[in-house]
Amino acid sequence: MTRSISLLLIAVFFYGCQTMKASPSSGQKVHESSDEQESALLAVVGAVSDKVLSEKDLRKLLKDIKNDEEAQSAINVVADSMSNKQLQVKYCPVTGKRYSSSISSCPEHNVELKWVE
Repeated sequence: MTRSISLLLIAVFFYGCQTMKASPSSGQKVHESSDEQESALLAVVGAVSDKVLSEKDLRKLLKDIKNDEEAQSAINVVADSMSNKQLQVKYCPVTGKRYSSSISSCPEHNVELKWVE
């Protein structure tokens, strides 16, 4: 489980980095097409897992993520920590699970989250 979450976090990190690219003519950022995003995600997940993933495998992975609250939380932590508006992460003192800085109490234990230093 930890390996799959680590793989997912790495994939999300690189996927997020790949979804924006600079326009050479205007110097402004533009979004990549969904095909380019999917291709980038396939490449990253394949490289990290040493497996060649098909589009079917990728769709299954995305479906699994939608049904896994822990994976969604991990994705939110990575996305929030990389955004300009939320540079810090909080954690639950009971389990050590990490959460977005926008959450104030642990959803599982109802204790106040602490800042990761």
